[in-house]
Amino acid sequence: MSSDHKSNSASNDDQVKMKSLHTSGGGSGQQDKTTTSNQTSFSGLTRSSTEDSASMITYTEATQKSSFVAVLMEKESTSDIFWQTLIPFMVGGLGSVACGLIVNRAQKTDLVCEVPHLIAICVPLQGMKGNLDMTFTSRLGTMAHRGRLRDSGYARRILRSIALLEAQGIFISLFSVLITFALEGLLQSRKKQPPVGDFLFLGSNSLFAMCIASAISSVAMVVLVVYSYRKAINPDNIGTPIAASCGDLLTIMAMLVIGVFYYPIAMVSNWISCSVMAAFLATTPFFLFIAHKDDEAWIAARQQGPTFLLAAILSSAAGLVQAYGAMSFPELTVYQPLVAATSGNRASVQSARISSYLNTYKGPNRLKMRLNPWIYYTSADHESRAAFLILMTSVPYQLAFVLLSHAVAYVALAPLRLNILFLLGYLITVFIQSFILLYLAEVVVYSLFHFGIDPDLHAIPLLTSIGDLLGTALLFVLFLLTSISPEVVVVSEPPSGLLANANKTCSYE
Repeated sequence: MSSDHKSNSASNDDQVKMKSLHTSGGGSGQQDKTTTSNQTSFSGLTRSSTEDSASMITYTEATQKSSFVAVLMEKESTSDIFWQTLIPFMVGGLGSVACGLIVNRAQKTDLVCEVPHLIAICVPLQGMKGNLDMTFTSRLGTMAHRGRLRDSGYARRILRSIALLEAQGIFISLFSVLITFALEGLLQSRKKQPPVGDFLFLGSNSLFAMCIASAISSVAMVVLVVYSYRKAINPDNIGTPIAASCGDLLTIMAMLVIGVFYYPIAMVSNWISCSVMAAFLATTPFFLFIAHKDDEAWIAARQQGPTFLLAAILSSAAGLVQAYGAMSFPELTVYQPLVAATSGNRASVQSARISSYLNTYKGPNRLKMRLNPWIYYTSADHESRAAFLILMTSVPYQLAFVLLSHAVAYVALAPLRLNILFLLGYLITVFIQSFILLYLAEVVVYSLFHFGIDPDLHAIPLLTSIGDLLGTALLFVLFLLTSISPEVVVVSEPPSGLLANANKTCSYE
């Protein structure tokens, strides 16, 4: 070991890594031979030392196999992060805009008038579908950073993960419907209880929607991550927001389209819905058998259960808040996906980035330092720079998406409430939620890693479900505050030629 290494302390490990990025190609004596994370060029990777201690063997092997994408995590600048996330965040935001407008329009359909609980189940179902897709994409991103997409048999490993995704989707769909009706029953204990037929229809319809959406989105995410990996683009920057928006949009569209055709059949007899649910449940052993052949997928299945159940409860609570809020403020359904999904996407990107870094480089434990939000948002390291960028760009993105939603609604659907004071309050709400979620992303990921729990499996479901509940609650409070002064929020007159039933909205009660 050279004298240069003896002068480097553990607290300056990150600086040593950054320095080695610029010096690794020359093979000089200053190159660190005790940790292969300092050898971040391909030439340095091939000259990694084999004299490390036994405790570093796993880390050395992982870094030796890491791709050029993993190397770029340390070198990427703030502008790199911005440009790599620009299109994914835009695509994710457009998906949220579409979800909001679709749900808002769905309130005026005969299906929702017959089954008003469909509005309540939309939030937990699309939220949990997004959780599954983002967790799946985060695991794929970590595989890319570790170089496992170059290993033989990676296609079989991905197929087994998709099988696990289908099995998880079946269980979570039924659990989300069950939790929604359970919470509804508690809230309406003195009123009429939710009909059993609606529960069976929503349960079977949710299974149809979840399985179809999972099959489509999982294949799309695999193609996206593999393409990013081969083009030396960080998949954590682009995969997570697109996965969330695709999952949300596909789930909502499948729920409504399938429901329109399936509802008349399901209402013939409750046994039809029961048979459909039993058929889907019967396929889960097959999916689990396939997933069981992959050790990592099976570990994920066992460990993620409690996390997804907690996330489903939080998202179901957010769904009830939206359903009851929509009774007085129908426009709330337009803004809810924008507030919840886009902020959750941003927190998920940050979570995936930190998780990939920790799982790939096994960096030092900095949990105590990262608990300080001031240090988190003002430090010069790559995590803080990314968090500050994501936070500062949240308001401009939201402003663009809100204006787009109003433009589309004004032309194609029905005009929405809009006023400068309401818009200002909305942007403040978004900033507060983004600030909290990005800080929680750091705390949750480092806490999980500190206690030896894989953040890829648990962080994103927790963050997105918290974002659903927090964002929906803040949005409902904003509508309540603006309703105190009617002049704060106004409704523009609809242009000629709009749908005749544009103002028709079915009550949730």
